[in-house]
Amino acid sequence: MFFGILLFLYFVLFCVYLYSWRKIKTTDSMNYINTVSVIIACRNEENNVPKIVDCLKRQKFNNDKLELIFVNDHSQDNTLQLLINEQKKCSFMRVINLSISVEGKKNAVREGVFNSTGDIILCTDADCEMNSFWIQTMVNYFNNVNCRFISAPVVLNKTDSLFNIYQKLELLSLVTTSAAAIALNTPTLCNGANLGFRRNDYLEINPEEFKKFKTDDLSLLDYFKKNFFGSIFFVKDLNAIVYTSGQKSLNSYFSQKMRWISSSRYFNDLFIIFKALLVYTINLIICYSIIQFIYFLFFNFNLVFSIFYFTVVILKVLIDFFFLNNTLNFFKEKELLKYLFPSVIINSIITTVIVPLSFIYPLRWKGRKL
Repeated sequence: MFFGILLFLYFVLFCVYLYSWRKIKTTDSMNYINTVSVIIACRNEENNVPKIVDCLKRQKFNNDKLELIFVNDHSQDNTLQLLINEQKKCSFMRVINLSISVEGKKNAVREGVFNSTGDIILCTDADCEMNSFWIQTMVNYFNNVNCRFISAPVVLNKTDSLFNIYQKLELLSLVTTSAAAIALNTPTLCNGANLGFRRNDYLEINPEEFKKFKTDDLSLLDYFKKNFFGSIFFVKDLNAIVYTSGQKSLNSYFSQKMRWISSSRYFNDLFIIFKALLVYTINLIICYSIIQFIYFLFFNFNLVFSIFYFTVVILKVLIDFFFLNNTLNFFKEKELLKYLFPSVIINSIITTVIVPLSFIYPLRWKGRKL
């Protein structure tokens, strides 16, 4: 009975999410004509600088209205020199080198905003790629005076690696559920690799409040949610997609997942907390059901119990399929659904273990303790 109630609540949640996803509309094609600043915080990105600079220089946007601001966050490789070399070849590109007393991505973005001139700020990462209509597609949303903050899709590059396919499916699940949550005016997640906001709104952030920010993206999302309710939009447009690579090792994947979970724990919205607890409990149930299924099938045979626990797992898979079968169609990634069953099992196990660890394990990123 308990399992049934929770699975029903999970099903209802994803029915609401699917309805919300479907009602997200793309903006009209009217071109935004005011100034735009794109900010990229860089730390040890020598392998990615040429690629991201090339992507941004190829944008179908008026260069007289555009500036590219790269903020070097104490890189220990050749990032800074590469940026300086690229700056010499691009009249609308600027490079900022953080002072010794300032470090971290949230501070790098803030420094970039303070030194920018654009009415709209777009943020992405150095290890990303996008098509030539990315800027125009993103900023068109700001023709709507009610729009103050936008979140847009981040998708992993195509790959044949099973590990990366799993990561891609997981990320698309997060992207689509977070998009649905935004449409419900209950934003929970966004990705700092693809977002935008109005510069003047950002400059109003009190320094004392900024000190409480834990991340460059989720903390900012929470700020806009509290101060500009109903002003956050999701950019449901293929031209707005930013592509990046998956984590190359299990260690880096676990570290990334723990950072995401750890940074999201600072939300105090009761509905968000309820959803998080529901999803985590469902994952716990799936792990428990897998263990019980194996036990009653191989060690203490009981056909009824085996079928029961297997059915619990299948119901979770079917609910996820019900949602993703619709949302993945937008991204033209429906072929990922054939990996859904093993992905659900693997993700449930990983989530069950990593969530508690993220609260106690000291996190590090690019050589720094977070």
